[in-house]
Amino acid sequence: MKKIITALLLTVALAACAQPTTNFLQSAQLYFTSVNTNYTFSRFLLWNGMNYQNNVNISDELVASFDVYAPTNCYQGGLTASLEGGMRNSGIAGTVVSGQGGAGLNYNYYDTRIGLYADGGYDDPLHRGFAEVGLRLLKKPTANTFLGTGLGLQFPTTGPQYPLVSVFGGVTF
Repeated sequence: MKKIITALLLTVALAACAQPTTNFLQSAQLYFTSVNTNYTFSRFLLWNGMNYQNNVNISDELVASFDVYAPTNCYQGGLTASLEGGMRNSGIAGTVVSGQGGAGLNYNYYDTRIGLYADGGYDDPLHRGFAEVGLRLLKKPTANTFLGTGLGLQFPTTGPQYPLVSVFGGVTF
């Protein structure tokens, strides 16, 4: 009888400690398809991130963005227009790679923002101007922070055209 009770208690304990049945991709899908209505974006965003081209880390970035057009309640589901400026450096002794600025059009839905941007800048190592267009996705895990990723293309290019992939995190004010 003692063995039966021990076996039942062990079975109940193991069932209570069962591993979750979701994998990483399912967790990411759930995170990006759910909405937290307690968090919304604000007018000023500041972020720091890394840029990759052809799977190589080509630069770090520091960007500030301000929503110049933000109608009432637009952060609960609506459009904003923003101006942004940023600097990219090589990550080695603060060597500047480029400075750029531009405009964006964003759709906000509580804790999620998707935006199109168009920037112009100056590439310091190549001593020439460039244009960059792209798409960004931002998501807020807390009230004042966000994580994001972006995909952009620069013109003109000196070789094969590889997309610029950005991964960043920042704060809102």
